Amino acid sequence: MYKMYKNYNIEVCRGDSFTINFPVNLGSPIFPEYYSLQENDSVYFGLMEPNQDFEDALIRKMYTSNNQNDSILSMSFEPTDTEELLSGKYYYSIKLQKANGEVFTLLPKTQFVIFD
Repeated sequence: MYKMYKNYNIEVCRGDSFTINFPVNLGSPIFPEYYSLQENDSVYFGLMEPNQDFEDALIRKMYTSNNQNDSILSMSFEPTDTEELLSGKYYYSIKLQKANGEVFTLLPKTQFVIFD
């Protein structure tokens, strides 16, 4: 089971496979500026415990333009990504690093709940 709400909160069953389809938007929800990843751009996903830094994330994944269709990035997860985690509330964040070194937070810490 996997569910993403309009506010990007996520609920998943521990050990399930799922894919998050996420728009790469450098603007705002009201004034979107969709971005197509360029060669050597990277998008990073981090899953953290409460009060944990992005750099110390429990799950760290990197995605490139190979994972993007139009401005939608497909982030896939395997059972091994969550099967060792305890059920409970976590937080995730998504960041873009452009080839020139600029970093943009696409999604600040957002709730991610794992159920048994």
